[in-house]
Amino acid sequence: MDLTVCESSPGLGFFNLTLNSNDVLAGLNPNSFTVAYYDTLAQANAGIGEILNPTNFTSTNNNVVYVRVTEIANSNNYAVASFNLIVFPLPTSPDLPSIEQCESIFDLTTNSGLIGSPYDISYYTNLSDAEAGFAAISNPQSYISETSTSIWVRIMSSEGCYIIKEQQLILIAGPFDVTAEFDNQSITFIVTPEGIYEYALDNGDWQDSPNFYNIPYGTHIGQVRNICGITVALTLEVTPIAPTGIPEQTFTEGATLADIEVQGENIQWYDNDGEGMPDFPDGTSQPLPLTTLLVDGETYYASQTISGVESSQRLAVTVNLILSNEDFIFKGLRYYPNPTNNVLNIQNATDINSVSIVNALGQKIISKTINSTTTQVDVSSLSKGVYFVTVNSGNASKTIKVIKE
Repeated sequence: MDLTVCESSPGLGFFNLTLNSNDVLAGLNPNSFTVAYYDTLAQANAGIGEILNPTNFTSTNNNVVYVRVTEIANSNNYAVASFNLIVFPLPTSPDLPSIEQCESIFDLTTNSGLIGSPYDISYYTNLSDAEAGFAAISNPQSYISETSTSIWVRIMSSEGCYIIKEQQLILIAGPFDVTAEFDNQSITFIVTPEGIYEYALDNGDWQDSPNFYNIPYGTHIGQVRNICGITVALTLEVTPIAPTGIPEQTFTEGATLADIEVQGENIQWYDNDGEGMPDFPDGTSQPLPLTTLLVDGETYYASQTISGVESSQRLAVTVNLILSNEDFIFKGLRYYPNPTNNVLNIQNATDINSVSIVNALGQKIISKTINSTTTQVDVSSLSKGVYFVTVNSGNASKTIKVIKE
């Protein structure tokens, strides 16, 4: 009739004393008798000091509880008995590390040495079966799983106390994806899914860390392999960072790209940021000559080249030109259409003396004397691309950018 519980706190347990009520009545009609529980024999005999919370009674190990059975019709007709409250400790075990392997046949007992003894250990495919101790895995040393999954380990003491631990099974034979993050001359490999991997660069030694530092500029081959020996390789382009400088700068009319102040090595200028553009498909993606006249409001893009490798990113610098007395000469300057296919119309409030056109390489393509407030320039023979048109009036000149379609 003794009651037992399994608790993690040494020697302290929570008991439902009423679980013994049927044994105490021993077949008596429960409607004719009352059952009450007491801490001492004297209290039980006197019928005083009844335990008020018999369904959740806190007790230390080997404590004795007294039970009094009293006839309802005759309170002098009673009997007293006793039983022990016994607290058994729960088994102890650390969290179980995952079992990671390349083959689908797992030995579930791999971590049994971490659990210790003397415990009875059994394995289950789901938590509810583990709690019930039902349908244990019959072949734990050769359990087959074609995918990564979890099993549940029931660890039970000789007193029948148990705990449940989750055990992850990770099958690593599947594919994995590798990307790389760049920070100037540093590379960090990113692998999904997470797991145990080794990393190498340019067929060098394998290392556990995904980070590589002080990598020379240029093309490199990165390699990542898992514990199954499967290797993924990828081509890496390590390029310098963009040059640095003030993103908006002011100049006077007639300034050129050579006048823009940036910090870097072997600076080259472009009229685009280079994103998504193939190498030199036309004049717009070729480097601009340093003699290129700056155009008010235009944005120019600078790269730098170190050790023969050009930066993939470019610094954007927007140019503002300060108005001078000469600018008033071109206050009424108009040119259209832009972009143009065949003819570029130019008109100004004062006479236009001459017009010249240079391409993106700085080569003069057209030169025309005008001496009129309006003119038309035939550009039908020009290739598609960006051109710079210089309009001269008196001692003043103004350069505009025109796109030929």
